[in-house]
Amino acid sequence: GRHLFWRHYMHYEGTEEEILAQKKQRARYHRDARLRATDVYMLADYPISDADREAVKAYRAALRAYPEQAGFPDAALPEKPACMK
Repeated sequence: GRHLFWRHYMHYEGTEEEILAQKKQRARYHRDARLRATDVYMLADYPISDADREAVKAYRAALRAYPEQAGFPDAALPEKPACMK
C-alpha cells in the first residue's frame, strides 16, 4: 500500500520501499554537504593544528561510513569536531 510520512519539514510519499529510498537519498545529501564543508580543513596551507586536522579526518571517515551505520537513514549524523563549531 501507499503511505505518507512526514519528518521535520520533509514529507515522503509512496510505498514503504519508495519512502526508504527517498529518506536514504536525503540523508546522503546532508552527509555529502557536511563532507564538502570539511574540504577546506584538509588543504595543506589551512591554519589548523595537527590534532584538529586529525579530528576532522576522523569526522570525515565517520561521515563516509554513515550510510553503513545501524539505523541509517534515521540515525543521527556524526558530531562535528570542536574546531568546526
